[in-house]
Amino acid sequence: MTKDRPQLGNLIQRKGEATRPVEMPQRGAPAPEAPTPAPVRREVAPADESRTKSLTLKLSERNYDRLRECRHRNRKTHQALIEEALLRYLDAEGF
Repeated sequence: MTKDRPQLGNLIQRKGEATRPVEMPQRGAPAPEAPTPAPVRREVAPADESRTKSLTLKLSERNYDRLRECRHRNRKTHQALIEEALLRYLDAEGF
């Protein structure tokens, strides 16, 4: 083996001899020439309130499947169906 390794050409360089780019490109970063698209802001208007609260609901698998089927047939979100049902219940109970 020779020290220059002519079969590899200039692919191998000694430590410290390789030139480094001025700025290292980052994975996933947009190209410097490409403009960054502006973020799309979507305003979500709650039903009747200006502020909303979060709530967790746990259902059995069977009832969850029933809710999914109802959501699909009525083309509504889980949120809309549950809120509608809860409001009907609260109205019936006089709250």
